[in-house]
Amino acid sequence: ATNMFNEYYDFKKGLDDHNSVGIGGAIVRNGMSPKLVMNIAIAFYIIAALLGIFLAIQSSFWIIPVGIICMAIGYLYTGGPMP
Repeated sequence: ATNMFNEYYDFKKGLDDHNSVGIGGAIVRNGMSPKLVMNIAIAFYIIAALLGIFLAIQSSFWIIPVGIICMAIGYLYTGGPMP
């Protein structure tokens, strides 16, 4: 999910274009729409959250705050105001 957020925000901030795209480039190189990339990222986060809840039920609910913090860090690292 974090990689998809990175693709989206790199494109939106003008960091990825045809001349400067790195190894990713799902939007620039592969022609995916920015909205689709964002929707995929959100879907992956939802799947990860559901798996995290399942793991918490099976083991310990302390996994939930750790998972929330990790998901927030992953998002803020790529899409935050100062990536």
